[in-house]
Amino acid sequence: MSYYSELCGVSESCFRRLFKEYTGQSPIEYRNSIRIANLKRLLSSGEFKINEAAYLVGFNNMSFFYEVYNKYKE
Repeated sequence: MSYYSELCGVSESCFRRLFKEYTGQSPIEYRNSIRIANLKRLLSSGEFKINEAAYLVGFNNMSFFYEVYNKYKE
């Protein structure tokens, strides 16, 4: 997060607040929603098992993946 706040020339807390103000999500929620969208795309291709797709989109811990997936599933 500090990388992005430095790019914008603001503190981390200011960056998080502004990000949420403009997107409606925290930076982490936004990242996770993109990961889940990409995961669904990979799974719909039929080429990957769920654990493979989860790893490819950036989830290295399956317990954490299931927690996030349950939050964002439709």
